[in-house]
Amino acid sequence: MPDSSTIKSRSGTLLSVYHFIFAILYLLLIAGFDRSAFAQPIPDNDNFAARIPLYGTNVTAGGSNVGATVEPNEPDPSFSAAKSVWWTWTAPVSGYVTLTTAGSTFDTMLTVFSGTDLTNLNLIAYNDTETNTSQVHFNATAGTAYQIDIDGADGPSGTISLHLTIGPLQTPPPNDSFNNRITIAGTHLSNVTGSNAGATREPGEPFHCDDVGGKSVWWTWTAPSSGWLTLTTSGSSFDTLLAVYTGNSVSNLTFIAGNDEDPTSQFGLISRVTCNVISNTTYQIAVDGFDDDSGSVRLQLDLGNPITPPANDNFTNRTLISGSSISVTASNIGAAFEAIGADFEAGEPEHAVTFGGKSVWWTWTAPSSGRVTLSTSNSTFDTILAVYTGDALTNLAFVAANDEDFLSPDGLTSRVNFNATSGTTYQIAVDGFDGDSGVIKLRLTMGSLLPVPANDHFENRVLLSGSNPTASGSTLGGTFEINEPLHNNSYGGKSVWWQWISPGPGIVTIDTIGSDFDTLLAVYTGSSLSNLTTIASDDESGGNYTSRVTFYTKAGVTNQIAVDGYDCDSGTVSLHIAFTPASYSLTLVTNPSSYGTINIDPGPDQDGKYAPDSVVTLVATALEPGTDFSSWTGTSLTNNPLSIGMNSNKTITGNFFFPPPKLKPLPGQTKQTIQAEGFRLLLSGPASFPYAYAVESSTNLTTWTSLVTNQFTSSQSSEVQDFNASNSPTLFYRARRLQ
Repeated sequence: MPDSSTIKSRSGTLLSVYHFIFAILYLLLIAGFDRSAFAQPIPDNDNFAARIPLYGTNVTAGGSNVGATVEPNEPDPSFSAAKSVWWTWTAPVSGYVTLTTAGSTFDTMLTVFSGTDLTNLNLIAYNDTETNTSQVHFNATAGTAYQIDIDGADGPSGTISLHLTIGPLQTPPPNDSFNNRITIAGTHLSNVTGSNAGATREPGEPFHCDDVGGKSVWWTWTAPSSGWLTLTTSGSSFDTLLAVYTGNSVSNLTFIAGNDEDPTSQFGLISRVTCNVISNTTYQIAVDGFDDDSGSVRLQLDLGNPITPPANDNFTNRTLISGSSISVTASNIGAAFEAIGADFEAGEPEHAVTFGGKSVWWTWTAPSSGRVTLSTSNSTFDTILAVYTGDALTNLAFVAANDEDFLSPDGLTSRVNFNATSGTTYQIAVDGFDGDSGVIKLRLTMGSLLPVPANDHFENRVLLSGSNPTASGSTLGGTFEINEPLHNNSYGGKSVWWQWISPGPGIVTIDTIGSDFDTLLAVYTGSSLSNLTTIASDDESGGNYTSRVTFYTKAGVTNQIAVDGYDCDSGTVSLHIAFTPASYSLTLVTNPSSYGTINIDPGPDQDGKYAPDSVVTLVATALEPGTDFSSWTGTSLTNNPLSIGMNSNKTITGNFFFPPPKLKPLPGQTKQTIQAEGFRLLLSGPASFPYAYAVESSTNLTTWTSLVTNQFTSSQSSEVQDFNASNSPTLFYRARRLQ
C-alpha cells in the first residue's frame, strides 16, 4: 500500500543537506547530458488501434514499451500511465484467467479492459505491485474481447514478458454484486466473514477510497440507533479497502466514510472507518482489495455513543477568523464529508485531490494584500490543507492546497503560500489524509506580495521557437486557473506556460532537468484551457524530482507546455526542448497486381510520408469474382482490415488468390457408357479466372497425356472426354495450369 507520508519524503535537516549535495553532483553530471530527442524504435503496438492479437488458452507473448507513449483519451485508472502498449485477446472459452508479466525487466502496470473503442473501455482488472511483475485474475466470457494494457508506473520501460492461462470459472462470492449484498444486524459484530476471491467490479461502481481495487463485496446494515460507528477489517488476509455509503443502487451512492490504511495497524494492510450514523438509516458497506488484492474478509462492527461533530464541520458553519497573524487550535474528530454522490465530482471537493473524509472549515477575509503562509504544523494527524474563494460548495474556486509540507520532519502536516488580495474572502479547509483525524494547529501569517510570473496564465504563455529552444523562469507566485487541468493527473497549483510549434514531423523530448523543485510537466494541444488535449505528461522521469517527456509530432502542431510544482512546490524552472526530424514512407503492393486493391486511411500528410507513431488502417479488397484476400507480407499480423503503427519505412504486400478449379467425374457413368462415350470429366471454377488449363491423364502419376489444352473455366462446368479410358484398368487425371 502506498504511504502518502513516504512517497516523496524530503524532510529533515540531514536529508535536506544530502539533497543539496546530491543536486550539485547531479547538475555537474547533466552538464554533458545529451538532450537530443532519441530515436528509439516505436513499438508496433504503441497505439490501441494497432494492438496485437493473442490467440488460445495458454499464451506467451513478448514485447517492449521502450519508445511507447500514452494516447489522448487513453484510460488511466492508476493516474500514472506514461508508456503503454496494447494486446487484444478474445476468450475462446469461458474460464478464470491468470495474466502475469513475470519475467519483464521493469516495474510493470497491468490493466485489462473490455470494449473495442479507446473511448468506451470498461475496467476489468488492474495490478501494480511495485515490482517487475504484475498479475491479475478475472472470469472471462467466451467470445468477449479483452484489451490488455501494459505500462510502466510513472515512466519505466523495458522488455515485456506476458503470460496468459485460463482454467475453470471461479464462482464469485454470493455478495459480489451490490444487489446481492448480505444483511447484517446488531451493534457489536466481531466476526462477519466472507471472501472477495473471484469478485468483480460492477459498471458504475465507485473507486472505493478513491483507489483502484476491482474485487469488491457488499454488506448492508441499518443503524439500530444513532451513534459512533467503528468498522474494521482486522483479521482479513489481504490488503483491504473499506468504504461506507448510503443509497439503494450502485449508481446513486453517497459517500459517508472510507479508509485504506488503518494508522494503528502494524503493516497498514487493514482498514478502519469511524463516523457518526443516524438511527434507522441504512448503510452500504464495501470491502475491496487494494490493487486487485483478494482473500478472506473479516469485518468487525461496533456502535458506541455519538461523538459531537466540530462546530465548523459543515461549510455553512465555517468559523470566522480575522487578522494578519492568527493561531487556531481545533479538531476534526467527529467531522464528516459533505459529499454528493460517491465520486467526489459534486458537493465538497476532494481537497488537494487526495482522499480524506473528515474536513472542517474556516473563513478569512484578507485585511490587506500580501503573501499568506498557512500551516498545520504541530497538528497531531496527517493533514490536508486547501484554500478556495467562493461562497458555496458549488462555486468554490481553487487557490492553493498541500498534503505534505516538505519542511516538516515527518511529512504529515501541510503548508501553502499564496498571494491574497485585500478584501477578498478565502475559505480554508483542513481534512485528514485517508480519513485521519486529531487536533489541528492552524497558523496564518502575512508578508510581502510574491511577484507573479509573466507566464502564470495560459493566455500569457511565452512563445518558444526553433528546433532546440531552452527557457528559464519561476513558478514562485504562480497560480492555478479556473478550468486548468491537473497536470500529469497530479495536484500542483503554481503553473507557468510556454508555447512551441513543431517545425516538422519527428521526435520531441522536453525536460525540466536543472530545475530546483519537484516539477510536473505536461504538453497539450488546444487553444484554451477548456479544450486542451493531453499529448504527454510526467512527474519524475528527469531524475532529482525533475520531469521528462518524449512524444511524436507532425509539422505545424502548436504545443502548449505547462510546468507546475508537485503538491504546490515551487522554484526556478529550467526548460529544454529537443527535436529530431523523422518521417516514414509506406509502400503498398498487391500480389498478383490485378487481383485486388488496398485502401489506405489516412493518406500520407507529411510530404508524402507519415509522422512517427501514426496509425494507418489498410483494407484489402478483391477485384475479380472468386478472388479472395489471403495474407499480408511485411507484417506479422493477419487481420483484414489491418492497423499498423508507422515506426519505420514499410512495404506491405496484400496477397490475393483464386480458388483452384475443380476437376471431377460426371456422375452416373457406367462401364457401358465409358466404352461408348469415353470417361467424362467436369472442369469448373470462376468464370473470370485468367488462366487456361490442360486436362491430362496418367496411368502411373509420372507420364501424363493431354486430353485437352487451353481449357478455360466458366460459371458453367466445361466437359472433357477421355475416349481411351476403357483401355486402362487405372487412370489418374489432373488439371494443369498453363503459364
